[in-house]
Amino acid sequence: MFGSVIALSDNLKVDLRGGFVYALQKADDYKDIDGLKYSNSNVLDNSARVSLKLFTLHQYDEIKLRPFFQIGLSDRLSYTNETYVDGDRYKFSDDGEHVFGRIGVDVELNNGVQSYFAIGGDTSNDQKSISAQFGITIKMDN
Repeated sequence: MFGSVIALSDNLKVDLRGGFVYALQKADDYKDIDGLKYSNSNVLDNSARVSLKLFTLHQYDEIKLRPFFQIGLSDRLSYTNETYVDGDRYKFSDDGEHVFGRIGVDVELNNGVQSYFAIGGDTSNDQKSISAQFGITIKMDN
């Protein structure tokens, strides 16, 4: 992953992020309760992602508010899920682009607790979704 925060003015900043993923996961061979043998199971995922997040900072005593707007593109360059069941090969492959956007606010209290709330939308050639997101982080090393 790479990223950079660039100040556009005293109060407006842009956060550019991007990266590449190469993930290979292998599972151990096993038999299920019915005696079916699963073997040589693996998932291979190659993807790339870029995003741009515009935000401002508003300080109110011990509270920092950072309203933001984020857009991005994720490209699954290749994805393969493969396994053998009792010697028969099963394979699923997928690829495609995924566009996403979010609008929300980050809240920081006393430099110790951070949270965010956002409404987001995602779209690709085979799905569309709208979601509400909430997160919290507690800093232990203040």
